Amino acid sequence: MHKLIKIDEKIYAITIYDQKTRYFEGIWRIPEGITYNSYLYLGDEVNILFDTVKRDFCKELIEAIRKVIDPKDIDSVVIHHMEPDHTSGLKDFLEANKWSAEIWSHPLSLKMIKAFYKIDVKFRNLKDLETINIGDEEIRVIHTPWLHWPETIMTYMLNRRILFSGDAFGGYSIPEETTDKILDEGYIRAIRKYLATVIGFYRPWIIKNIEKLDRLHIKPSIIAPVHGKIWVKDPVKIVELYRSWAEAEPINNKIVVIYGTMYGGIENLVNEVVSRLSEKRFNVIV
Repeated sequence: MHKLIKIDEKIYAITIYDQKTRYFEGIWRIPEGITYNSYLYLGDEVNILFDTVKRDFCKELIEAIRKVIDPKDIDSVVIHHMEPDHTSGLKDFLEANKWSAEIWSHPLSLKMIKAFYKIDVKFRNLKDLETINIGDEEIRVIHTPWLHWPETIMTYMLNRRILFSGDAFGGYSIPEETTDKILDEGYIRAIRKYLATVIGFYRPWIIKNIEKLDRLHIKPSIIAPVHGKIWVKDPVKIVELYRSWAEAEPINNKIVVIYGTMYGGIENLVNEVVSRLSEKRFNVIV
């Protein structure tokens, strides 16, 4: 199942629903499911697809594209992240495209495409901070390493102020509403779980890359990730959620201490830690 909506006069969001995958990345249990977002820009001079999808769902992606344009009329495909849940359908898409599209991505991605999928493609290296003129719009390239692979990038439409953020600012679940116009605590939990499992190991890089966006004065009116809701109402909220979780700010001053001991040998140490934290007015739960 998929949904096709317009997020701009010239940009469609294609959301694919994945209720089949039980363990995301083969590790993380996701009974709530997950979505994959691709974005289709129909410009005056060039038509661009931002990210494909895993091969299991590529047929649906192509069907959705055909509702608005013939796939062979897509000139470029931007790949923000080479993980197979966004690229294993690339070959099938290019076959529908008659192999006419040029792939735009991080310099590392070309070797990965050849290694993963054994295909030769037309390829454009996207350098950090370069700006690409596409007619009525300009795209700024931002390398955002370790969110959560070394080759991850974001792209930013300067005129429309739309940030295509790749895996960053995404979340688990299959929300009924594609955008953040409806937002509840259940989805906030789905974002937190996604960050903790997918990107949590790279917490320092979350902070570094958000600070990089700040330095570049990137102030998006829309944040368009490849998983979860598209942030059209309050894009600042998702950035601040990611920032606060990456900085490990205690919520309601609460700290949870978890320990295990076979013979009680570390109990005194744990009690001392709890005592010190309590002195600093933390609400400690053991």
